[in-house]
Amino acid sequence: DDIEFNNLNTDVKGDAFEFFLRNVTNGNKDLGEYYTPRHIVKMIIKLLNPIYGEKIYDPCCGTGGFLLECFKYLRDNTNIEIDEEDSEEIRKEKKEKKIFIREKSIYGRELTSTARIAKMNMILFGDGHTNIRQIDCLSEPVEELYDIVISNIPYSQKVEHEGLYEFPTDNGDSLFMQHIWKAVKKGGRIAVIVPDTFLYSEKESITFIRKKIVDESSKIIIVSLPRGVFNPYTPTKTSII
Repeated sequence: DDIEFNNLNTDVKGDAFEFFLRNVTNGNKDLGEYYTPRHIVKMIIKLLNPIYGEKIYDPCCGTGGFLLECFKYLRDNTNIEIDEEDSEEIRKEKKEKKIFIREKSIYGRELTSTARIAKMNMILFGDGHTNIRQIDCLSEPVEELYDIVISNIPYSQKVEHEGLYEFPTDNGDSLFMQHIWKAVKKGGRIAVIVPDTFLYSEKESITFIRKKIVDESSKIIIVSLPRGVFNPYTPTKTSII
């Protein structure tokens, strides 16, 4: 109770997560769980500019870094603080907006028990944990459900559930992107951190979804990230689509 989490300059939970991730996954199967630095998360969210009323989804949410920042961004940019001079009607409207942001704006899935850390993170920063589930996102495709899909997908994974998607493959890079593209509404926005190989790979499973994104997008921005962003987990060169 004595710690003001909102006012700390460092991301304590992020630092703790990095420590545990290094130790817990040592010698175990690499599930592609890489902590996304907060300055990159904040830059992406600023580019996406989520607004009140939109539904935001991260299919591989990890500790909930993207969702937490989206939640804070929505809360900070929506008029929900009740003032003394507010009429009863305005108070009611602000309360409804606050409930919507907490319970109907943020959606996340995570394969591992890290989902519990995501829930804890959201609760510590004012709730928003309602729709975070521990589940393999690929096992339940959704169609045009979200206004924004934002994620740092696990790289180079062999995955299951290929039969549920348009281009069946066990290539995780392709299937995660197919899942994301299917989940976003027409006119919606995505921001995904991908390995650079996704941008030029000639594998049929990758070229299929890459072409689909190019053909069906009204605007595409590629932001190249420096090598080493995800050290010590992986030296993989990445970009944001």
